[in-house]
Amino acid sequence: MKKIIIKLSAILLFSAFIGCVSSPPVPIIPKEPVVKTLRFSRNIQSMPPHKKPSTVEEHIKCGLFYFDQEKYKKAASEFTNGSKKIINKNNSLYRSCLLSASVCHLLNDDKNSFVKTFEAVQTSYSEYEWLVAKDDVQLKSLLRLYDELIKGM
Repeated sequence: MKKIIIKLSAILLFSAFIGCVSSPPVPIIPKEPVVKTLRFSRNIQSMPPHKKPSTVEEHIKCGLFYFDQEKYKKAASEFTNGSKKIINKNNSLYRSCLLSASVCHLLNDDKNSFVKTFEAVQTSYSEYEWLVAKDDVQLKSLLRLYDELIKGM
């Protein structure tokens, strides 16, 4: 359990150093380091995909499995598929799925998917919630990367 927590707490730190502005790629170096984490409010064990995931939890577990295997494209897909099964788009689990997918898109160097997914994260917040949430270290760094990528597009 501690191993997974350590892995989860290491994820976003690396993602803060990923991202390019334009062609040819120019790396974006964030002004401050960020904890490299996937955003889940409870500990979830990763699970190899023995069957096609059908529930939100199974998608998240498979996403964590693929993330551990450094298959970021598959991990992003699982987190995104999990988010699509969540009815209330204004809750923390939905946002956690999208933020995790965003990190995976960055690690996979898929800037367009990162921008699209991060925009979905932003729209899941009310205006007031977003003002408060932007003080979160992870969101601040992802927002800076997002802003830099938008400028370069």
